[in-house]
Amino acid sequence: MLDEIITILARRCLALTDGVESMEILADSLMAELHQTAIEPPSVDELIEVLRQLGSTSGPLMTIGELVADLIWLSERLVFTHRITEAEIESGELALDADLAVLARISTV
Repeated sequence: MLDEIITILARRCLALTDGVESMEILADSLMAELHQTAIEPPSVDELIEVLRQLGSTSGPLMTIGELVADLIWLSERLVFTHRITEAEIESGELALDADLAVLARISTV
C-alpha cells in the first residue's frame, strides 16, 4: 500500500516539475508530503530505494539514471522525435529500437 501512496504523491510532485525530477529532490518533496499525512515517512534513503523499485516496474514511474519521470504526464504532453544518424543515412535503415522501447514502456501504463 505504501508503494501506491508514494506513486500517487510522486506523480503529484512530478506534475509540478514538468514530469521529471532528480531522485534526491523528489525524495525530499515526498518527505514533505508524507509529513502532512498520518503515515510515518521512511528515511530519504529508503524513499530513494522505493522510487528506484517503482521506476523499474511497469507502473507510471520510470527511473533514468538519477532522474524519475512520470510516463503518463510525459506521454500526454511530449512528441517523440528521432534524430537520423550518419550511419542510418549510409545504411539506408533507421535504428528505432531505443525510440520504440520508450513507446512500448508507455503503452503498458
